Amino acid sequence: MLFGVILCLLFVGGGGTTEPENYSINLETRLRSMLFNGYEPLQRPSENIQVNISLNLITVNNLEIKDQKLSTSGFFQMQWTDSRLEWNSTYGNIRFMFSTETYVWTPKIAIENSVNDLEVFSDENSLIRLISTGKALWTPGGVFETSCDADVTYYPLDTQECSITLTTWAYTSNEITLGFLNTSFMLDNYQENGEWELVGTSSSRESAQRSKEESYTYDRLRFTMKLKRRPLYHILNTIFPVILMSCLIVFVFKLPPESGERVGMSLTVLLAYAVYLTLIADNIPRTSTSASILSSYLTIILMLSTLSVVFTIVVLDIYFNHADDETPPSWLQNLTRHFLVKVTCWKGRGS
Repeated sequence: MLFGVILCLLFVGGGGTTEPENYSINLETRLRSMLFNGYEPLQRPSENIQVNISLNLITVNNLEIKDQKLSTSGFFQMQWTDSRLEWNSTYGNIRFMFSTETYVWTPKIAIENSVNDLEVFSDENSLIRLISTGKALWTPGGVFETSCDADVTYYPLDTQECSITLTTWAYTSNEITLGFLNTSFMLDNYQENGEWELVGTSSSRESAQRSKEESYTYDRLRFTMKLKRRPLYHILNTIFPVILMSCLIVFVFKLPPESGERVGMSLTVLLAYAVYLTLIADNIPRTSTSASILSSYLTIILMLSTLSVVFTIVVLDIYFNHADDETPPSWLQNLTRHFLVKVTCWKGRGS
């Protein structure tokens, strides 16, 4: 009799212990119904929301200096807390689940310096990870085309600083506060560009008004990239030929006048410089804020090449149309003695 009572007590005690339920689709469906019952995606989770963002840069597709446009690929990692989406993680061992921006509140953030249509970030293909603590993680990605103020002073040995600027679309600084995650730039998956080398990154946060009429301020995050051009291609195809052609101008006057090739060679060098100046002008923006040193150099050489054509014609005219014993005009003697002698640093035969 006593043995039966003990077995009964053990059975009741064993049946009274509870263990966490294992995951099942029905449990997650029931949890979603409880969380999203009466949930309004347009309603903010709290009066002021802290949204932390980082940029995971995949690659720099292109930097078009002429159009002053930067194209990059990557995705932003956004994190915020929505207290309406908290639950006990022991419920079905569900520690996280996924949703889309259609059913969950998301911060309305736009790229302020986009060269395309200024639109709010939207990525229906990117799922939002909801954690049981109420934390939401969203990683919208794509190809971002932004404006970049290029400085062409040292083209093609130039270094450019371009940025991607994020701002809140409708929410003020009192409603949404933008910040950075622990790492504002993530370069773990970065792939190098063949023309531009990423030499540095930086980030900054600021608050500004969109117009003088508004009294509200809006948060703004700036992700800045420092890009250095790989100059080997331009050195071999632009700078080196230009230097060689500049040496040809001097050798024009070494040709014998009887050859009849002085004027032809001068015009050939002149036209070659004009072609290179046109090619370089097609690769730099049409702006007057900064001038390329290479373009200025080509313009000066083009002027000297033009003068070489003029001087070649004058020399040939003197050589063929005047006798050897004829006295040169006084203006030509003065030009030679007082100007050309000093320019060429000629000290005379007796020196």
